[in-house]
Amino acid sequence: MKSVVRPELPTAAAGSSQAPTAPVDNSAPRSTHPEPTYKSGKTVQITGTTSEGGMIVANITEEIARLKDAAEWKSGDRLAVSLVKNDALNVLLMVLEKGAQLHEHRTKGPIVLQLVSGAIRFVAESNERSLSTGEMVALDRGIAHSVKALEESTLLLVTAIK
Repeated sequence: MKSVVRPELPTAAAGSSQAPTAPVDNSAPRSTHPEPTYKSGKTVQITGTTSEGGMIVANITEEIARLKDAAEWKSGDRLAVSLVKNDALNVLLMVLEKGAQLHEHRTKGPIVLQLVSGAIRFVAESNERSLSTGEMVALDRGIAHSVKALEESTLLLVTAIK
């Protein structure tokens, strides 16, 4: 799978005079980050947090647009970015062309897959489900599963690592 590399998010320490790289809405602390640098074969990791509360807020619509604007998306059948990745959690945003497949595999932790847009076939062991926009599926760790995009689709995949 092609994926994306993004530099770590810059953050300002509480009380610091260092200004963030983009405007911050003080009513809802947000992480700020530069435009992504796209490279094949690596995972985008946004591991920064805001200075207080250990919170990351991502605009999914903007992240999808960034993925779909990338040259790798135009030349491949899938592209992904990790919005959050740390020792215990991975939040992955993935776009799939119609017909793209994630072949059968297992995960070390439980997963939640939410279909942001499109339609997919999700197979877990002998259970097959068609999912459409807005639907989600949760799966325990170690269960063999696969995905096939029935149309261009965007997925949000949350994996608990520990």
